[in-house]
Amino acid sequence: SHSDGDWIHFLPKNMNPHKLNPKEGYIVSCNNRIMARGSSIGASIPTTSRAIRATKIINEHIKNGKKITFNDMKDMQQDVIDEYAKKILPILLKIVEQHKAKYFENNANVNALLGQLTSILSKWEGKMAGNDKGALIYNIWMSELYETLLKKQLPEREWREKVIDSFYSEHFLGNMINKWGKGLELNNEVCDDSAQFVTRDRCAYNVIKSLLNAYDYIFSEVGKNEENWEWKFVNKQSYRHIPFSDSFLRYLFHKEIQVGGNRNTLFSSDKHYSTGEVEKNYGPVFRMVTSLEDMTSTSLMGDSGQSGNQASPYYDNMMEALNEGKYLNFTYTPEGPHLKLTPVSYTHLTLPTSELVQISVVAVP
Repeated sequence: SHSDGDWIHFLPKNMNPHKLNPKEGYIVSCNNRIMARGSSIGASIPTTSRAIRATKIINEHIKNGKKITFNDMKDMQQDVIDEYAKKILPILLKIVEQHKAKYFENNANVNALLGQLTSILSKWEGKMAGNDKGALIYNIWMSELYETLLKKQLPEREWREKVIDSFYSEHFLGNMINKWGKGLELNNEVCDDSAQFVTRDRCAYNVIKSLLNAYDYIFSEVGKNEENWEWKFVNKQSYRHIPFSDSFLRYLFHKEIQVGGNRNTLFSSDKHYSTGEVEKNYGPVFRMVTSLEDMTSTSLMGDSGQSGNQASPYYDNMMEALNEGKYLNFTYTPEGPHLKLTPVSYTHLTLPTSELVQISVVAVP
């Protein structure tokens, strides 16, 4: 480590990232990098596909001269297009086509299977809908591809998962896939595997083999019938109850729901797969849309439910609603009784008295 990277103080206000009336007319914040490259501020945060997608949607409205409405913002929160997948999938398919004969030239069954899978993916447009077979194949393929990487550098699977479970892994893999598609670094050491018999163009082999492994996973978890291949059958939003999700009472307390989306979509959900087991899962727990033009209109929806009582009908009644893009309408009423919160003492406050803010909470019947 190096002391230059230590956190030793808070930044002055004028050095914090900020925008005032940006020329674009909007600000996008989706867990993405907000400072230019070269800045040490936010250096650990990469640009995310969600931010790219949100920017693209907004710019399409601007280009078409269409004002973004209240309902447009709701639709954006339900968007399941993966811009990252749209970018790298054509390159992956190219790698499969260019290199499959090198390893499976005399295997008619494997070539037929690769043809079936690539045919589906070539028609897929990056939509992570729950009922989409392309989304199922692609997501499992990516998970299997990650499994082939960094085995030499990080023999312990637990440590590989820590690296993979970050948005940096997608930047890293995306850059590598771009190089492989150009015929570069096909023997990069990140593709090394002591158990692998392939010594030539190992990275291309990993891409093809991981697609075949994805089929094995789908066959095991969903079945051979292509009509049943839907992303939602393996992409389930889980609500773990500690400690009962890991006990014989799991059937009473553990909740889950089939969903679309993935880690790169505005409708976000994430999983990692290994030997048929779901290892990690996250997603949105609260959505809200507020109109600054009409302060009396706000729509919101929480996840799971509002009751901690497992027997209550409100314990899990919001799971389906959140997934389906439904909202509760909340009306802000400027008139009516107000609760004004004012500090009793300024003794422990570091802000000057002139900068203190009084907070008003409006009681809504």
